[in-house]
Amino acid sequence: MNTVFFVFILAPFVFSNTPQGEEKPGELTLEFCQQSAEQHSKIPLQKQSLQKANQALLSSVDTRYFPRLDLNAQASWQSEVTTLPGILGFNIAPLSKDQYRVSADLQQLLYDGRRLSTQKHIQNATHEMELKQADIALFQLKTQVLQTFLEILFLEEQQNILKTLKADLALQQKTLQTQLAAGVALKNHVDTLDAEILKTEQNIFKIQTDKQTAIQVLSEMMGKEIPQEAVFVTPVRDEVLLDAATTSHRAELQLFQAQLAQGDAQKNQIVSTALPQLSLHASLAYGRPGFNFLKNTFDVFGLVGVRLHVPLTEWWAISHQKNAISERQKAIQAQKTDFESAQQRELIRLKEAQKKYEALIASDDEIIQKRKRISQRTAQALSNGVVTPNDYILDLNAEKQAMLNQQLHKLLRLQAILTFEHVLGGD
Repeated sequence: MNTVFFVFILAPFVFSNTPQGEEKPGELTLEFCQQSAEQHSKIPLQKQSLQKANQALLSSVDTRYFPRLDLNAQASWQSEVTTLPGILGFNIAPLSKDQYRVSADLQQLLYDGRRLSTQKHIQNATHEMELKQADIALFQLKTQVLQTFLEILFLEEQQNILKTLKADLALQQKTLQTQLAAGVALKNHVDTLDAEILKTEQNIFKIQTDKQTAIQVLSEMMGKEIPQEAVFVTPVRDEVLLDAATTSHRAELQLFQAQLAQGDAQKNQIVSTALPQLSLHASLAYGRPGFNFLKNTFDVFGLVGVRLHVPLTEWWAISHQKNAISERQKAIQAQKTDFESAQQRELIRLKEAQKKYEALIASDDEIIQKRKRISQRTAQALSNGVVTPNDYILDLNAEKQAMLNQQLHKLLRLQAILTFEHVLGGD
């Protein structure tokens, strides 16, 4: 029998809510494999770390609303100090050239022109972008799990069909050996069937090896040992109607939205740099000299005041900076539109693929029945010595190929449906 290889050419997709019912011991569902792979990966830990980092950064921004208290100290020596001549007979002692000062300085922000609030908006948008990038990585992981899972299912079907082929060949071989012993069959006919049985056993061995490799890959992604007796449950998708107009929830689209939101927040931050700032400041100091420069002794002194800062030239650059961000947003919007168009084309293709494979499945049963009847008649003819073993092998292989094609069409239909669900962004 000619071996048929199942080639997976899949768009990235993720399985969504497979209605498998209660999972039985020893059974592996696609949903369980994907959940295990997600838990084994570092993506959940990455998202937790991103969440903690974002909260820490937001808290850091909030601290800027708190009063700022600084302790400052300085000591200096200067080559010259201010001196005053005697006035009305009073001699004023000159200031010391060595001067000292220790102060506690307090600053309290009263109005910041929305700088801190816009900074928090930018941080939240950046955090959302990081989360969506992690979600995209998770989708890719689930894609690999699904590809491997479907590969295992097809290899199992192929292996089962080859085993039935071997059983049919062995049965016919036994009949020919009986006839050979009776002198009514040729030794070449028996040897031909023996060679075909050996070839079938080789194909079974190759498929078993490929299946074990796929299981090892799946086990590595899940972080769990998969027992040899594990049963892989085929996902059920009966009477599914694909609608290309369904709302999409793809992480890529949400990433585009987060990028646009970040641009809006950056525009607001740029505007805030041109708004006035109002703050309260106070200082309590000890040193020499104090505010009374005529008193050349150590003393305690302080001040309290309000500071207003009004940028007068920032508006010149704001329009250019906002235009630059707007152009970047246009580029992001263009990428989003292209992505949506490609997504819609893919949905249409998958919807038509589902129809195609359902039509093929509908005619597969009839083809299999006809092939079975042909191979049965050929087997009878071989027993009667009318045809050669090669004729029988050819017809029997055609029957098994028809059975294999039916399973392939069913899995390709399932693949189209699962891909459709992922293209829409189902979880």
